[in-house]
This record gives sequence, structure tokens and C-alpha cells, in this order.
Amino acid sequence: VSSDREIRLKRAFHLSDREVEITLMVYEGFTNRQIASALHISEGTARNYISAIYEKLNSENRAEAVQAIKNEL
Repeated sequence: VSSDREIRLKRAFHLSDREVEITLMVYEGFTNRQIASALHISEGTARNYISAIYEKLNSENRAEAVQAIKNEL
């Protein structure tokens, strides 16, 4: 079951379920390494997801991404 904030992020930024999961982890301050470890993916894969997320959030970096997420939640 998706939470209200997951649904909002998905609608606002057209994110996949996995992207929503990672977006919330970025928002909560997880490092790429922590995200990779928690989701059992490589750090490179985590970075690829995060790059795609930045693009969808129209962000250049983590700080801008977090602000975009905060504005939506």
C-alpha cells in the first residue's frame, strides 16, 4: 500500500515505484552507499537511479532534489 506522500511524489514527478522509494531515502538523508545497501543494489545502480530522479525533479544536486521533494510533500 502506497502512502499519501508516495502517491504525491509519483504523480508530481512521474516516478516509478523504485524511484519513489529511493527519492524518499534521499530526502531522509541516506547516502548512495546506504541506499545501495538497504535495497541490495550496487552503488553504481543507486547512482543511476538518483541521476534519473534528479532529472525528473529538475534538480542539479541533492540539495535541490530535497527542496523539490519538500515542496511536494
